[in-house]
Amino acid sequence: MPIHAWGFIALLAADVLILFSTDFMRRRFYGTFIVMHVLGVITFLIAVWLHSSDASAPYILLAIAVYMLDRLCRLVKTRYTTARLTAIPELGMTRVEVHGVNAGWRAGQHVRLRVLSRG
Repeated sequence: MPIHAWGFIALLAADVLILFSTDFMRRRFYGTFIVMHVLGVITFLIAVWLHSSDASAPYILLAIAVYMLDRLCRLVKTRYTTARLTAIPELGMTRVEVHGVNAGWRAGQHVRLRVLSRG
């Protein structure tokens, strides 16, 4: 029966999430962890919906709402500024100079950088 197949697929997706969420996998294969996590969650939610849409609908909609709230909070916290990137080939590094770095950032914080242009 298809309903049992979708339940089994949901179970496999949950197993993939657990396997790739272990400390070992996250540390050694972080890129794979991210891809498998995204695919695993999407597959899990779709499979659970198709397995029992009546009972699972409120939970799936809640999960989507929490995810969208997280994305909105991250967007609100985002700050945009310009920076100067300088390649240092001898060291295999790139120097990032952010002017006005004192505008909300403190030493020791992690900052996500996104380079939007090469100009």
